[in-house]
Amino acid sequence: MRIADLASLRVAIWGLGREGHAAHTALRQRLPELPLTVFCSDAEAHFMATDHAHDRYVTEAPSAADLAAFDVVIKSPGISMYRPELIEAQRNGTRFTSATALWFAENPDARVIAVTGTKGKSTTSALIAHLLRALGRRTALAGNIGLPLLELLDPPLAPDWWVVELSS
Repeated sequence: MRIADLASLRVAIWGLGREGHAAHTALRQRLPELPLTVFCSDAEAHFMATDHAHDRYVTEAPSAADLAAFDVVIKSPGISMYRPELIEAQRNGTRFTSATALWFAENPDARVIAVTGTKGKSTTSALIAHLLRALGRRTALAGNIGLPLLELLDPPLAPDWWVVELSS
């Protein structure tokens, strides 16, 4: 699902950490009129404090009914796919995606080395990026290490390779 595909849908962001913030920024840049509901903490809502007419911040944990009111929810990686309210909302037709999945949909031809696992992801990602750069390849290091992918949607100079550290 590409960002443009969200234009006619009811969309929420659940969690406003680094990825949630990057998703919010990307959606505002590409779909400025899209109504967005953001489920986040009081502190996160206060940090955002935008005057954007199409933003609504909800600082209470969403229920299954809250989530089911949306066609698509962009979920932060720290929110388990096994939460009961998420599973119930999925049964009712809500689709859950992530900022990372949106980036991959926007960059289908990108040459990506994705690193995941329990231990050593950052070290492995940094080493791969270092080796590619030593070979003269323009390399972006992103994901859990470096910048969130959606912050790099339109780089001024596209990298030859993307090294992406992903959550397990």
